[in-house]
Amino acid sequence: MKASEKTKDNLQQTDVIKVLIADDDPPTRILLRAAITQWGYEVIEASNGEEAWDILQQPHAPRLLILDWLMPKLDGISLCERIKREKILHPYTILLTQVTGTTNIIKGLEAGADEFLSKPFNMAELRSRLSVGARIIRYENALAEQNSKVQNYASQMENLSQAHAKQLVYHMDMLVMLGSLIEKISQDIFDGLAEGKSIEDARQQLASVITMLRRLQSNTVYTPKSGGCPVNELILSALNIAQSALSRAQVSKDLAEQLPTLAADSEQLQELFLGLILSAADAMKTQDQSQLRIKTQLTRQNAIQITLEDSGAPLSQAELKTMQQALLQTQDMEQVRSRLGVATSKEIVQRYGGSFVIENLPESGIRLTINLPLQMKSS
Repeated sequence: MKASEKTKDNLQQTDVIKVLIADDDPPTRILLRAAITQWGYEVIEASNGEEAWDILQQPHAPRLLILDWLMPKLDGISLCERIKREKILHPYTILLTQVTGTTNIIKGLEAGADEFLSKPFNMAELRSRLSVGARIIRYENALAEQNSKVQNYASQMENLSQAHAKQLVYHMDMLVMLGSLIEKISQDIFDGLAEGKSIEDARQQLASVITMLRRLQSNTVYTPKSGGCPVNELILSALNIAQSALSRAQVSKDLAEQLPTLAADSEQLQELFLGLILSAADAMKTQDQSQLRIKTQLTRQNAIQITLEDSGAPLSQAELKTMQQALLQTQDMEQVRSRLGVATSKEIVQRYGGSFVIENLPESGIRLTINLPLQMKSS
């Protein structure tokens, strides 16, 4: 490599390194500035220790310091001690001194200095010491960058872990509810056989539930699809699958005609609707005359609004608060209805940029309102 190329490389290596020269002697500063600038560093000057300290408080302050031991207001040793005491990131410090002796060298090192140069100093030696300091600073910068990447990766892994944990809990709750639904459908099949009735509807329900169970057990991760998602059809399909669980309930539907389709995952939304319907059925299972009302409409905000009202017992304030909190904060495995409502609604809302509200009805029961915008966000 030619000498000119070496000089160019050296400048590229050092053009981001700032050097602070703190010396009360103007000729010394002029000499140092001329040489250090020629070596490719950016030079900042101070005439005393206090001025140097003020410079070090600024953003992107110099990381390489050349300090005179004897300066007015705040000498080099005192400045080193203050830096060591008050600065988190310690710059690389070269102390210029006419003081000699092992005792003074130890004093300077304990104060925080990294190198010593005796006046009058040798320029080649100074350049070598600066090169060492610049190399250390680059290592520190590289290490800080790697640490930042590691922290970023750790944060991403933690978020991923939490998302997977939420998905696992939701799948477990869905498996519990679908398992219970299978028992009801199986009983319908046996009752139908005993009474000589057609069991085709029950068989279709059972096949749909088994398909969902297999999908959940495979831990399928959903992503939005570009095709149209017919909300009303998915609700009707979910009601058909859940009809065994709703055998004692009066179901009323007010589904808006000609609803636009959503660019969403149909299977995921069907699980959402089925989970909410099964949750409502579970809440009303002890009632002789239970009611479930489902309504869809297109809002003025270009969103499809799905409203489900059931006649189940109202929730306490603590239960309502639990539903609004993070899924994993709910520890009671019996609160399947609360857990599943939070899991499905929050995951869908966050994935598609919609909104979710759950509230007690004035007399008795629960109202759940979901708004899914036509222009959905990507997951």
